[in-house]
Amino acid sequence: MLRTSLIVTAISILAGGSILTADVDPAPPGNAAVPGEVAHNCVGGRCTYVAIAPASPSGEVGGDEAKATNDDTEPPDPCPWMPVEDLGPTSSWWDGHDPLTGHIEINKCAGGDLNTPGGLIVFRRFVANGAALPPPDPRVLAQQAIGQLTVPKPTVGVGPDRSKMAVSLWTWLWVDSPPPVSVTVAAGGVSVTATATLTSTTWSLGEPAATDGPYEPGPPVTVTCTGGGTPTPANYDWKAEPPCGHMFAWRSLKERTGGTGTWPVTATTNWTVNWASNTGLTGADTLTATTADQFDVEEYRIVLVDTPGG
Repeated sequence: MLRTSLIVTAISILAGGSILTADVDPAPPGNAAVPGEVAHNCVGGRCTYVAIAPASPSGEVGGDEAKATNDDTEPPDPCPWMPVEDLGPTSSWWDGHDPLTGHIEINKCAGGDLNTPGGLIVFRRFVANGAALPPPDPRVLAQQAIGQLTVPKPTVGVGPDRSKMAVSLWTWLWVDSPPPVSVTVAAGGVSVTATATLTSTTWSLGEPAATDGPYEPGPPVTVTCTGGGTPTPANYDWKAEPPCGHMFAWRSLKERTGGTGTWPVTATTNWTVNWASNTGLTGADTLTATTADQFDVEEYRIVLVDTPGG
């Protein structure tokens, strides 16, 4: 049966890299790249500090956690448990276990909250001699699968006539609608499939949202539409609001657009990612993809002519 330590080490680190509180052992000798309870790895004067968090009593990840601060260091990709070599018999890492009956392993990406900017979580566990390793955490495999998903950048569509976009008339907006994309990752008898589905599109349309009074620059108007929107049909009603669209209020004059004569536009597709494992554990995440464009919006006068008998 896999046994684990239950002590969490807490550290505080100054911006300059010095440790405020650290009543712990250094990194194991001969393992400069393997973090200790408080370890540092310095390259070119920049140091990475790591705190150790033991695994849960069952030996699975996701138990007690400790966060650390990295200096310009991104969290690593998911990785397997690794044995710690040359760990002295007096190290507090053993947490009372007999070094002759097992060994210590660490996992630098075994789950927990990796969303804190600059944060890194490391788990430690004691593995008894002859103990079977636990299966991988589905949440770790899910993050691997999500990391391998590639959602395409949207292709922007605008109508009814991109060359004659005008204020006070409806502009139809849409993007291509690709099918869902899936990735499956498997290890140690556990498999996870993550599937991304396009659910909405958010448009930033360049012109300021405020339309009252004279023109004033300001935050751009945004529109969020379900799915990818709808292309302009051949028999569309020019007076009807489209499923996804916008009625521009301001011409894209050069003095309003930094000399370009176009409104800067972005279309961001929002993808919902659902994942499921063969253990029954499920979860969700999100992905986005963005394409930049620019719209030339002018003003056109419509003249209605009464014809005899019409």
